Amino acid sequence: STPTRGVDFLSYSSSSSGNRNIYFETQLNYQRDFGLHSVGGLLIYNQSSFSNTGAGSLEASLPYVHQGIAGRLDYSFANRYFLEGNFGLNGSENFAKGHRFGFFPSIAIGWIPSNESLYTGISDVITFLKFRASHGYVGNDEIGGGRRFVYMSTVNQGASGYNFGPNNAGHGGLTFGEIGTPHATWERARMTNLGIEMHLFDNFIIQADAFYERREKIFLQRASLPSFFGQTTLPYVNLGEMENKGVDGNIEYFQQLGDVSISVMGNFSYNRNKILENA
Repeated sequence: STPTRGVDFLSYSSSSSGNRNIYFETQLNYQRDFGLHSVGGLLIYNQSSFSNTGAGSLEASLPYVHQGIAGRLDYSFANRYFLEGNFGLNGSENFAKGHRFGFFPSIAIGWIPSNESLYTGISDVITFLKFRASHGYVGNDEIGGGRRFVYMSTVNQGASGYNFGPNNAGHGGLTFGEIGTPHATWERARMTNLGIEMHLFDNFIIQADAFYERREKIFLQRASLPSFFGQTTLPYVNLGEMENKGVDGNIEYFQQLGDVSISVMGNFSYNRNKILENA
């Protein structure tokens, strides 16, 4: 066979990529008992910045920035009654000034009847019983739409233009791309939960929860626009709404036989989603 002849030089190329993530957090905790009363609190401040140092465009190279404060205050009495309040004040660079921060509070209550002094008649059967309920809000700033900074309109180059000037040269035009949504803001979800936990004969644990969630200000593209609007690209807006409701439950049986531990678990879940507004 004919040998392959080499070359007198070597080719060389190099590339690099990476990202930079900066995160800062500080927190303040408080916990104290006063006889039968127990009080606790937590306050957290955090901020983060994520940069793609190998980005191929100006938009992609700009850092993703978040900032927020979160707090919790809880109270319990005699390990029977429980109350907890939470809040989050979160900011995102996805939105324009005046719309970057969202406030999301929540509250939860609980009661353990099995710790009451009068709980004696069925204590041998239902050894532990707890009721709980919560209601609150959560937010989402990952609103999609295919691009960042949706509050700003985009401009397309290379549209049809005109020939003019000394040499009758052609000059392309500019057109609007996507119409900005200056009032774009956080998607919000209102969530309610009711639950029960029960221990039977110290061998069975039963838990069940019913929940309801209504998500509002979902960021989506309009389905249509009037013709007099004069824009063929449909804008994105915070108009979507949907609800989700259902129940979750699980049961566990466990038994200790000498050095052998036996555990059997089962769970059940049902939920139903319904679109209420789709622009």
